[in-house]
Amino acid sequence: MAGGFTAIENEEARQIIWVQEHKFAFEHSNLDVRSIFNRCQKCGKWVCNECYEMEDGVCDECNRGF
Repeated sequence: MAGGFTAIENEEARQIIWVQEHKFAFEHSNLDVRSIFNRCQKCGKWVCNECYEMEDGVCDECNRGF
């Protein structure tokens, strides 16, 4: 088999490429959600923009004292 790849070499190459693509997609997704979610400065939970008080920097639960 001159110049060709074995099945094992092809599988290893596919796994390396998959890991790289998965890592890139994961990092890209994390950056995307940062604009949608906020971390409460009081309890540390991640909450959506609707459940977050921008002025106070806290989630609705902490703002209401729950």
